[in-house]
Amino acid sequence: MVADDTHTHARVMFALIRRPTLRATNKEKSYVGSLETFLSLGLGSAANGLTLSNIPCANHDVDPCSRAGIMLCRKHPMLDPGWQPRWIQEEREPRFNNAVYSEHPAYDCLRLSHNETERGAADRDFKLCFAASGDIRNLVQTINGLPAGYRGKCDILLNDIDAITVNRNLVILYALLGSGPSIEQSAEIAMHLMYSSALPPTIAAYLRGCVRVIYGEGANERQMSFRCSLRTRGRGKIYSMQSTMAMRRPMEMFHSTYDLRKGLKSKRTIITDTEHVDDVDRAFASLRPAHRLALAHFRRKGVLAPFALSTRGFTEPNRLMYTAGGNWLGHARANPLEGWNVSDVLATGAKHNVDSADIIGCLFFHVKEELIEFARRMKEFRIDLHLTQFSPPLLSKGISIGALPAFTEGCFDRVDTADLADREGIPELLFDWGPMGTKKTKLEGVLAHGTKSPTLMRLLESLDAFVDHGKAFREYLCAEQVDVTSKDLGLRVRRCNRVNPKRFGVSIDAPQQRLPDLLRDEFYNLFTIGGGDLLTRFVEFEATQ
Repeated sequence: MVADDTHTHARVMFALIRRPTLRATNKEKSYVGSLETFLSLGLGSAANGLTLSNIPCANHDVDPCSRAGIMLCRKHPMLDPGWQPRWIQEEREPRFNNAVYSEHPAYDCLRLSHNETERGAADRDFKLCFAASGDIRNLVQTINGLPAGYRGKCDILLNDIDAITVNRNLVILYALLGSGPSIEQSAEIAMHLMYSSALPPTIAAYLRGCVRVIYGEGANERQMSFRCSLRTRGRGKIYSMQSTMAMRRPMEMFHSTYDLRKGLKSKRTIITDTEHVDDVDRAFASLRPAHRLALAHFRRKGVLAPFALSTRGFTEPNRLMYTAGGNWLGHARANPLEGWNVSDVLATGAKHNVDSADIIGCLFFHVKEELIEFARRMKEFRIDLHLTQFSPPLLSKGISIGALPAFTEGCFDRVDTADLADREGIPELLFDWGPMGTKKTKLEGVLAHGTKSPTLMRLLESLDAFVDHGKAFREYLCAEQVDVTSKDLGLRVRRCNRVNPKRFGVSIDAPQQRLPDLLRDEFYNLFTIGGGDLLTRFVEFEATQ
């Protein structure tokens, strides 16, 4: 099935125009109808579908107030500086799980300032590969790092083995980059699709329209693969190729019919599960009181929005976040701040007069601004996105035999392999991706402590930042025969990284710096609330010639 132009979108939506746009069911309103109908209602986050440019008044019980809300003034037990985790309150031993959930802050995989330079890249064509992409954050940061007025051509391959991840990304990118809503509206839509477990009816309807345009009547099971080509509001296109069989589960999710009540019940069950309550409290114990409350509020409401914004209008489930039966796909410790530079998040919030205490409100405006800039650049520049769903080793072999016409062996300027080194081992990763033009990879460490006192936990976690593990890491690389393997493939480990510093908290401009040199607020933003892993090491490879 190929959806190849914007007229397809119009035909699908106009075909629905005779349907009623409002239906009452069990005293609740559910919207159905055409895209044009919902565009007329607005697709933003605020009341009446307006987009949000500043903080609204938090007093929802009186007539609407037009004044911007500035202060976050709430009384809550979590704001008490003496707040204690439940295992302390209940005088019992904590029960921690070994699983570590961490999202590294997004980064620009080109970092032109340390490589080709912005002037040298202005007319240059790039081919980039995210071999295990997960989500679109690194893609967004990379495109936003291109020079203004970029005149080259960029082909970007985003792959992940998980079909739900790939199709969620495909829908989000089309909702953000497809023609129809304004770029600002599209940015708020995409942001909620990424982070909010509930949606306003208009956005939920627009999501259904996007799914219909992308997939039509669904994948043809008589064909082994599904391919689509989608136009954007700019010169580039979004392509996808994936296994038809693997698409079955995400397609069932997107066309499901459960209501929000069922979805939120499942979410509530997971985030309040007694098996994980101590893990959550351990994370909360390290936070400042206002941030603890902000994250607790987000967990309860499930909507990425400023604290003062009423979410009563978010009455539909986000079907990208639940199984076909309405089971939430997130985990108990989900924290949307783990994945962004928190210092930048707070700076963006300050520009919109958001108090730093409302850190989720700061994140709302930061993600929105990043997505707006990304969408503008995708409109102006010549950039094609190619989304695939294969195991990374299979994908590299497919590229070698010409299965993806846009890419050939040795064509990539960057290959971002995420945590594949941990999953597959560095030698295997190099054998798969070395011939593709691999320039870097990322290693991810796992950090776990088992102790009872939150104060002692914070102390031990802080001490890890001031231990030089460089020698142990070099011994690990030697044991893995990384130098030998890379030499055989015409590669070498870079002595000085040029995309990411070798560990979080050190400057890429100070290659001899081995330990973080951070102020207290910087440490808190990067490691405590931002999810930076103290033991993560970045290693980059380059061609010897």
